[in-house]
Amino acid sequence: MSGPQIMAVCSSLGHCLVHCGGGESIDISIFDQNYNAIKKIRRNPNIEDISIMVTEMSHDLKILQRPMVSPKPDIYRAWLSAEALGELLGSISWNGFSVDSQRSGSSPLNKLYTGDKQLSAQVFLCENREIGEMPLFTDEGFLLPAEVPLIQAGKAAMTLSGARSAMEFEVPINSNEGYPSALFLQGGDVSDTEILHKIGTGLYIGRLWYTNISDPENGRLTAMTRYDCFWVEDGVLAGPLAPVRMDSSIYDILGTNLEALGKNVYQIPETQSYGHRSWGASSFPGVLTALKITL
Repeated sequence: MSGPQIMAVCSSLGHCLVHCGGGESIDISIFDQNYNAIKKIRRNPNIEDISIMVTEMSHDLKILQRPMVSPKPDIYRAWLSAEALGELLGSISWNGFSVDSQRSGSSPLNKLYTGDKQLSAQVFLCENREIGEMPLFTDEGFLLPAEVPLIQAGKAAMTLSGARSAMEFEVPINSNEGYPSALFLQGGDVSDTEILHKIGTGLYIGRLWYTNISDPENGRLTAMTRYDCFWVEDGVLAGPLAPVRMDSSIYDILGTNLEALGKNVYQIPETQSYGHRSWGASSFPGVLTALKITL
């Protein structure tokens, strides 16, 4: 569990900026004797939500004890949870939205910014520091906007620029270093109770790891399944999904193959602590799409 943090910047220039935020978060993992695991992270949960969540996690953990299902390499109908989608967008974000990577053509979203590609019109993605409870100023004290639209109706909008790149390219400062810390993806209309029915037969992907960009020019991502991942048969969790590797383009996942977005948008706090506790929380719904399984 973790609680709020305070960040302050004061300097000889005469400004003093203070921010208290971060809220409370809980990071829960439940394991069985065979090291199967279910993992959930939630920001500002209440006791009733935690109780319901743990009950659901315990139910899913029992299903993980069934024989594994190993799908053959193919394209499968799939639900990506908020956490799984966050893993994919996190990899895209490292070099995806900054003005310097976009101007140099090195961004994995380069074709989106040039207009050669676009995502589904359902996709509205922004950097929202206010919802993520992030400071509205940089480490050096430059003021930042509460919200920066990045993708609107599937088309590229603005880029992110820190102080150095803002000076180089003569654009406003709207981020710390050009890397988003509080992505917010607008939700859709699929409720949590409808997810398995909407999948029908296919994959429920709760977690991904070893996520990397396999083809930067075409925005392709590769990752391995992890933790609560299941094979769904006729709208029912049939059994655990054997570890598989996916390799799909973001233009397919959130573009051509995107059917719907979840109604509930879950806030996923940053839990890294390299040297200090990290700031930030991204907010995502789950998405109904299709994934290419390669092995």
